[in-house]
Amino acid sequence: MRAYIFAEKSALTRTGCDETEIVRIMDDLAVDTDTTDLVVALYLFSRQTVWEAHATGEQIGREKFTPGRGFWRFATHFGTPEDLPDRFYLVRIALGLRTRYPATETDCYGWEMTFEAFRDHLAYTFAHELHHFRRDNHGLHHREGEHSAVRWALDRVRRAGYYVSGLRLPVRKRRRPKRRVLRLPSELRPDLLRRLKLSASHLCAADLRELDRWIRRRLAAVARQGREGRLEAHYAMLKGLPAGTAMRIRKDDDDDGYAGQIAVKVRNLKRGSPRMLVRTADGQEWHWPMEWLEPAPADHTGPQQTLFPENA
Repeated sequence: MRAYIFAEKSALTRTGCDETEIVRIMDDLAVDTDTTDLVVALYLFSRQTVWEAHATGEQIGREKFTPGRGFWRFATHFGTPEDLPDRFYLVRIALGLRTRYPATETDCYGWEMTFEAFRDHLAYTFAHELHHFRRDNHGLHHREGEHSAVRWALDRVRRAGYYVSGLRLPVRKRRRPKRRVLRLPSELRPDLLRRLKLSASHLCAADLRELDRWIRRRLAAVARQGREGRLEAHYAMLKGLPAGTAMRIRKDDDDDGYAGQIAVKVRNLKRGSPRMLVRTADGQEWHWPMEWLEPAPADHTGPQQTLFPENA
């Protein structure tokens, strides 16, 4: 395993560890795992409270060590190590040192985590991504997801003597608001509209302005309900397409991005997600908003690619 530590000024001092101890923490946790092809990039920030980590699910080349888009694009400012291997698995970790320890953080999966010190925070984060590395690249932890990774990492760091605790918070089910739809027989609607106009003819200017505001809000609500219905149908159609389907990207936030290009559907994301995992022609994978995707026409002239390119 190769570990690279990129730190802002004074960030490493705030950890209370030197580079040797940081590498030792990760080596101890990975002692029974073959990490020959693993590269770990640790980014330390002195003026932030960031806590992010990511493990690639497949081998990548040095050209993808610093992505130019997404959360990790900041890595371009730290550069790319010269001694990187040609192909490797990558774990990225970003930790901010404005956090005061002992610290309690709630992750994006609904777990409330408590860390006694920085070394405990680092140990748990690396162990969590190590679980993904073992699952994706060694065939271990078959079909286990994020919650299993949390439990496995907690057990691993506790056995190694680190002070970490975790509690899964109860999930609050969000109730969808009931849509109030006027269910009036079509033959009665003209009479209703006539009576409304007759009543409105007796209103003063101030009342008409208030009525005008109400009508605008009502029109916006009707338009929003119609758009939500169209999006639900669009999402259901895209989710029903098989992996490998060519998708045209209709929109991209980046002005010099992928708008108009052809991507390939990799898979659907978790239930309720408005995004889909797609692979663009340059081999990058993105969680793209389905609102901005559509099936590519059969005679599209975009770049050809396969779902699992040989050199990916």
